Amino acid sequence: MAHQTVLEKRSYESILYDFDCTDDLSASETISSVATVTSEPTGLTFGTAVINTSTTTYPDGRSAAAGKAIQVRISGGTNGVQYKIRARYATNLSNSREATTALKVRD
Repeated sequence: MAHQTVLEKRSYESILYDFDCTDDLSASETISSVATVTSEPTGLTFGTAVINTSTTTYPDGRSAAAGKAIQVRISGGTNGVQYKIRARYATNLSNSREATTALKVRD
């Protein structure tokens, strides 16, 4: 399971978020493609998901090596709604995986 946090944004914001999948992947395993990014309920808009191409360091000190995180821009949403976001992806070891997180919209 990817590093879990409840993300927050305002309905008018368009923000780049990461799914850090480091804990889901073996040392030699990397993300090779992202199939879909969806939300339950619907109402969010997603940009094109990309795989990080260099090490990403987060404010809390964690880092994700190249190929271990999915980055996607998220916009829209309805104030007060908490969304479950799912990113489905494949790895270089032919595994199909899913990372999930929650996002709360607060205006």
